[in-house]
Amino acid sequence: MRQSHLAKRYAGAFVGKVMDGADPAGAVGELKSFYNLIVSNKELKDFFYSPLFSHSEKNNILQAMLEKKSLSKEITHILKMLLEHSNFHLIRSVVFYAEQILNDRLNKTTATVISAVEIPASIIDRLGKALKNITGRIIELKPIVDPSILGGIKVSVGSLVYDGSLKGQLENLKEELIKG
Repeated sequence: MRQSHLAKRYAGAFVGKVMDGADPAGAVGELKSFYNLIVSNKELKDFFYSPLFSHSEKNNILQAMLEKKSLSKEITHILKMLLEHSNFHLIRSVVFYAEQILNDRLNKTTATVISAVEIPASIIDRLGKALKNITGRIIELKPIVDPSILGGIKVSVGSLVYDGSLKGQLENLKEELIKG
């Protein structure tokens, strides 16, 4: 079975369990935080990803971490399952797919708004409402200031990109001039 397919199955099962709880987004965030804890600590990352350490050693360390962190039973279950089936290396993909699956179930998506200067909150709100009307989804906007776009804005929603930046327009003009 391909690893991405397997990671999607783990993520789907995890999201299915946390959807019954009061805060499914919090549970997915908690799993992501645990993953970030592991990858931000070189010794922990090397320990869990290395074949040199036994399943028993990894399980003991994981158990100690889970007790210290006091994570939810769903997170404890998915982490133990990944370790038990020698699939702990899939945790990054499981987190990625869990976020996607949860957003799909909650009808949410993220849009990135890049501008040369900070955009006022009132305009961000209007842009969010317009994107909601276009996509039919709840939009979480992530504004980014990037002076290199010179002016205007560039909005990315999933794989769709709306480029109204001055830099983008200049690049389009350059391409048209080259084509003749």
